[in-house]
Amino acid sequence: MRKLVTGAGGYLAEQLILQLSNSGYQVSAMYRGDYNKSIKSENIQWIKGDLMDIDSLRNAVLGCEEVYHVAAFAKSWAKDPRMFYDVNVGGTINLIEAAKEAGVKRIVVTSTAGAIGPANVDKFVTEDQYRRIDFFGDYESSKFIMNEKILDYVRKGMDIRIVCPSRIFGPGNLGSKGSTMTQILRSYLLGKWRIQLGSGTDRANYVYIDDVVQGHLLAMEKGAAGEKYLIGSFNESFSGLMSSLSQISGKKYKLYKIPFGVLGFYANVVGVIAKIFNFDPVITKDWVNKLHQNWQADISKAKNELGYEPTPKEEALRKTIEWINKESK
Repeated sequence: MRKLVTGAGGYLAEQLILQLSNSGYQVSAMYRGDYNKSIKSENIQWIKGDLMDIDSLRNAVLGCEEVYHVAAFAKSWAKDPRMFYDVNVGGTINLIEAAKEAGVKRIVVTSTAGAIGPANVDKFVTEDQYRRIDFFGDYESSKFIMNEKILDYVRKGMDIRIVCPSRIFGPGNLGSKGSTMTQILRSYLLGKWRIQLGSGTDRANYVYIDDVVQGHLLAMEKGAAGEKYLIGSFNESFSGLMSSLSQISGKKYKLYKIPFGVLGFYANVVGVIAKIFNFDPVITKDWVNKLHQNWQADISKAKNELGYEPTPKEEALRKTIEWINKESK
């Protein structure tokens, strides 16, 4: 069976392609731009394509029975916000239309837990909760609209499932989009990250990258059309995460607290400069505001319906530390 994976140059898609090819599947890996095709396997057919080019999508889906749509415009900021909607909404529609023409049987789309929204105080994000507050940026907003458009296609008879990962970390291409959390962990281990954002007590869900791959594979195998599946590994505060990282690695560095007020002021100033000089700011106002929220996730739906088994926190961090130490030599 041949499977298409979009976004082949990305952090998550690379690991998904590697798992599929190692399992013996024939994979059409769609990439955009100058990608070095770092994975070597006879099971992979590299296809250059663009979500905004319908002809390239028709070529990419040829002969594929299943599609993993991982590609996205995943930046935290863009000078022209329309890019988020053109790619994440319009591009997804283009791919679904091409897949429909080609008779693709099933599609799994990568969304984000952020599109569902933060939890209420002392509660957890669930797949069926109603979002009560505005979005923290155009990325979240575009993914929410994408999810709704997918449901339109499901109502018309297409089999599409949605995977919503939380904050991803673990081995992978650190030069690609989506590896921010891993870069922070790596910087700490190298003694270069000495910052605690806000109080450090704000809680969120973190997910080991192998678990995200597992979630995609299970959603394809056992999921239901139109359903969303939150994929996470554990809930933890940022200070708790860094404390565990320190204990397991044996490396202890003092973290200096930066109040949210200071971060917000800095983000506003950098945002103005970014618009003038057209560069991606590391910290945005939306990103700072997002940190205030409770992003703990309830992953029981994936466990109960898919048989999903997340990696324990200590094991996930240990494997990540071992990989970082090996890559840093």
